[in-house]
Amino acid sequence: MIGKGAVIASKAFAKKHYTSAIQSIKELKGPLTKYGSKVEKHIKKHPLKYTAGAAGVTGFGFAKTHSSQDKKLKTYFGKLPKSDPRYKSLKKKGYV
Repeated sequence: MIGKGAVIASKAFAKKHYTSAIQSIKELKGPLTKYGSKVEKHIKKHPLKYTAGAAGVTGFGFAKTHSSQDKKLKTYFGKLPKSDPRYKSLKKKGYV
């Protein structure tokens, strides 16, 4: 049977290791949490700025994709014979 003093000593030993582990975890994630909370506060304070920025980036991506798509259509449909009805309709729309 373990004595009362041994139980208290083991609890103190466990508490010491637990607190040192918690302290180590806090030290490792400290800077990230600090900067993360600042960024989160800034985003919540200026939601329209970030919404407009995200919309602008998305629009730019769509425009870039669409411009490359036009080139692909022109090169692909430029090989069609002029008698093809697809060629005529694409000519009217300005792709060829």
